[in-house]
Amino acid sequence: MSSIVLQNSHIQGNVQAPLSKSHFQRILALALLCESTTEIQGICNSADSKAVINIIQALGALVKVNAKNMFVQGVGKQLKMPATLNFEESGLACRMFTPIVALSNQKIKLTATGTLLKRPLKLWWDILPKLGVQMEEKEPFLPFYLQGPLQHQSQIDISESESSQYFTGLLFALGALGKETNLHVKNLKSTPYIALSLQMMETFGVQVKEENFETFQIPAQNYKSPKNAIITENDWSGTAVLLTAAALAGEIQVTHIDHQSKQADRAIVAILKQVGAEISVHENNIVVEKKALNAFYFDATHAPDLFPTLAALAIRCHGTSQIKGFSRLQTKESDRGAVILSILQTIGTSHTLEDDILSISFCENPNPISLWDCHRDHRIAMMGALISLHQKTPMQIKDPSVVHKSYAHFWQDWQKISK
Repeated sequence: MSSIVLQNSHIQGNVQAPLSKSHFQRILALALLCESTTEIQGICNSADSKAVINIIQALGALVKVNAKNMFVQGVGKQLKMPATLNFEESGLACRMFTPIVALSNQKIKLTATGTLLKRPLKLWWDILPKLGVQMEEKEPFLPFYLQGPLQHQSQIDISESESSQYFTGLLFALGALGKETNLHVKNLKSTPYIALSLQMMETFGVQVKEENFETFQIPAQNYKSPKNAIITENDWSGTAVLLTAAALAGEIQVTHIDHQSKQADRAIVAILKQVGAEISVHENNIVVEKKALNAFYFDATHAPDLFPTLAALAIRCHGTSQIKGFSRLQTKESDRGAVILSILQTIGTSHTLEDDILSISFCENPNPISLWDCHRDHRIAMMGALISLHQKTPMQIKDPSVVHKSYAHFWQDWQKISK
């Protein structure tokens, strides 16, 4: 699919929330580190999820699938090490599995495709050599060679973690050592996703004691597959786009919602309430209806994936909205911050960037964008869908298939709710 054309639309209908690639990939990583079989209910079909299935199979896991569930026979620490392991374009897979493969004493080449080859991985060069892992290349980019084994230390201090994904990978790998470790970190980002990772480690039998997201005591326990099937959560990042579309242009019911999820982007519900949308929350679904929208403030430091969605929302909120955490947007699939600023400039809305806060004012008549460049970024592609809702002329989305990275059937769902 080279392009699609979107028109000014009214949003109406029911749609099932997509599955979370973030949750699903964590399940797969921990299932690999068990020596038993893990049953997973809900198979996420995003491109990143498929990449992780390939990764755990390359590392020795046996994967079987029936009509509804997936079964993963793990290998524990006895990883089968291929000569090369390809993360494809999954940033989470790269950051999560790098310390996991370092559990082995065998040398391996780690590589990727697309924009992930240009995204720096400096934190691994700062941390892993201190834990006995050999990193051959001097520059912190894929591809590179790595050789473990990751050595146990009773106390590990990390000055800063720029992404929760690095820290998740380190937690998972240290949990596999079966030895008590005290981990201390400063300035940890995206802490809701660390909470999700800790919750999942506990589900797999390793209960980490955490204090203020600064100290983590990893016990001398081993990963064990849950007795019952583990259910893949819905994806709040993709769901946020659907709910925001309704707040901007109609009404929607999204089903199969987990309101107790620790995913950071669940904050979209509180934000839409803040701006004035009408929201009805039920046990496993949510209904959002358009009303007069007012400006909002949100600190997206721990939820940077919401930024493109919130920028599109802010354009149609009366007053000036403020979104904090702009600095978190640089090392995504695109230079996401620069792309958003360019879009705001093209649309003609008043905006300022100061002290990591992007302020966006209401725009009555946005300039139309005839050709939407996704910049190979799934979040920017979905932002385009939201912007199209108030265009009086058609918008052509260039390279719309980039959404497959996180939400493979996004355009089918969009077509279903666009009237």
